[in-house]
Amino acid sequence: MANRYNTRSALAAAVYAFEQNNEYILKEPQLDPDNGVVLNYPNKTIVYNYFANDPDPQVPCGISPGDLEVADQLKDYLQQAAIMQALQSSDGQVNEFLNSVNQILEKKEVPARDIGILIWAPKLALDHQAQEKARVAISNLGSTSQYLARIGDKIELHFTLIDKRFIKNAECYLVQGHDEHGNLVSYWAREERKIFNNVKITAKVKGHRHDKYRNAKFTMINFVKAVTI
Repeated sequence: MANRYNTRSALAAAVYAFEQNNEYILKEPQLDPDNGVVLNYPNKTIVYNYFANDPDPQVPCGISPGDLEVADQLKDYLQQAAIMQALQSSDGQVNEFLNSVNQILEKKEVPARDIGILIWAPKLALDHQAQEKARVAISNLGSTSQYLARIGDKIELHFTLIDKRFIKNAECYLVQGHDEHGNLVSYWAREERKIFNNVKITAKVKGHRHDKYRNAKFTMINFVKAVTI
């Protein structure tokens, strides 16, 4: 196995691996629980196998001209994302991981040790697109969003999800959405099953927060439960 690979080909292989694993980054093989057969291989394994002199026939390792085209688009998108992030940041800072990926993509060859970073590029772009979509949605609602009820009140509303983001330090998800009148609402969820969308919920008003960056009023809630009919 070589110590360095063509960056464009490596990124195309990362795109291929991401598609093979249903837009997911696998760190360990997924096994069939009945017979132990490998169903899906780790993204890194797929990329390494593409460049191997003697590739494992069991590991998918083919990339198409379409993957190379997507790789070129992905590189451009991530570079533009970094520029926009720097412009939108008050101190001009760019996400450290996004910066690391872009530094790899700027070079013609990628060291084998950096493949573990490169494989995250497709997911990084997907996450950034979701965040940008959420930012626009919140900005659009920000001018009309109003606080709901009073702190401590129990409320019922139809909740539509805008964004969910796992906050590692808090070990839970920050969930943001709006009610049927376009008022912005947020809450914390420790489990994915507590992330609701397009459903009526009951909750308690925990507080009111003005997001200065997006000039938006959020009602923070807790004790969130879906209303069962």
